[in-house]
Amino acid sequence: MLGGALAPIEREPSLNERLGAAYAEKRAIARCAVASLEENDVLYLDAGSTVAAAAEELRSARRPAGLTVVTTSVAVLEILGGVDQVTLYCTGGLFRSTSGALLGAQAEAMVRSFHFDRAFFGADGVDPKLGLCEAELSQTALKELVASRSTHVTVLAHSAKLLTRPFPYWATLPTPWQVVTEAASPEVTARFHEAGVGLVEAVQRVAPSAGGSAA
Repeated sequence: MLGGALAPIEREPSLNERLGAAYAEKRAIARCAVASLEENDVLYLDAGSTVAAAAEELRSARRPAGLTVVTTSVAVLEILGGVDQVTLYCTGGLFRSTSGALLGAQAEAMVRSFHFDRAFFGADGVDPKLGLCEAELSQTALKELVASRSTHVTVLAHSAKLLTRPFPYWATLPTPWQVVTEAASPEVTARFHEAGVGLVEAVQRVAPSAGGSAA
C-alpha cells in the first residue's frame, strides 16, 4: 500500500548487489544531482549505490574547480582517489560491510570539523514527513549530524524507495531538502510537494535496466 507501514525486509542487500541494480536510472539521477555543484563547493557523499554513481559522474564528467569531498563511503574513496581538482577526505570510523560505510563516533567527530555546501544522501526508504529510513541507528545518527551542518541536502533515490518503510530507524532532516529520482508518479510527487520537500525528476521516462529493481 502506498505510503503504508511495511514489514521489515528479511535481509538488507549488500552494496555489491545494489551497485548492479537499475544502473541506467541511478546514473541519470547522479548526473542531475552533480549538475547542481558549483566551484569550491564542500560536498558530503554518503554511502550507497546511487551516491556511488554520483562519484562516478564526478570522475568521468566535467567537474567544478576546487571541489572538496568528504565521504563515509569506501566505494567513493576508491572511485575518487587521485582524481584531479578533488580534495578528498575520509571520515574514518567503524566499517559496516553491508553498506561499505564508516560509521560511529570517529566518523561523527570528523563531520563536526566541516560545514557542507551540499550533502548527497542515499537511503533505504524515503518519506517526506519521516525522513530517511535506514537499517541501523548508527546510519541515521550520522545522517542527522551531516544534515545539521549542510546548507543544501539532496537525497538521491530510485523511485522504488519513495514512500517505503523497510526498517524501523529514521533520520529526520531539517527543511528544506529535496529528492532527485529518475521519474515519479503524479501522486508521489504531490505527496512530497505537500510536505514541503522538493522532488526533481532526472528524466521523464527511462526504460528499466537489465539489473532489475533498485535494491
